[in-house]
Amino acid sequence: MQKIEQFINILNEILVYAEMESTKINSGYFSEWDQKQIENVVCPEINELLSFALKGKVLFKYGKKQRMLESTYLITDSLSELEKTPLGSKILELQELFNSF
Repeated sequence: MQKIEQFINILNEILVYAEMESTKINSGYFSEWDQKQIENVVCPEINELLSFALKGKVLFKYGKKQRMLESTYLITDSLSELEKTPLGSKILELQELFNSF
């Protein structure tokens, strides 16, 4: 599998996990994630990356030297253990792949 295909697959998986977290939150269950984090940061960023990836391109919004995704900042700066959630671990997997482009 080519890197761009792997990138697209991970982006799609993140959107699925984000939807699962949103559903959990909206159903009243505990989540390490906050609904606003998902709605205002994760989903918009992932959808933007996906729109470029589907055209065979990788978006470096802040240039190739600054590759950390906003979603990764949320995980690393959070007092919650976001990286231990399925959504968090998938975002970190994306970050690792993103760094390899």
